[in-house]
Amino acid sequence: MQITTKRTGSQLTAFLSGELDHHSAAQVREILDGALTLDIRALSLDLSGITFMDSSGIGVILGRYRIMRERGGTLRVS
Repeated sequence: MQITTKRTGSQLTAFLSGELDHHSAAQVREILDGALTLDIRALSLDLSGITFMDSSGIGVILGRYRIMRERGGTLRVS
């Protein structure tokens, strides 16, 4: 699993590649949550490089959705 992030103002885009499964989910959560400073209002997850995802990956996405919703922000998955 590889993650790169790009911040533009209050938007954070995360580019994920590899397998997002139960082996990598905790690491992905840690990296994304560390990058989600309080001034981020929009999170975009680019999953075009993901080769496999299981239910743990879905959990990562839903968890970041909840965080953004609580902040009044948005989450986009592409």
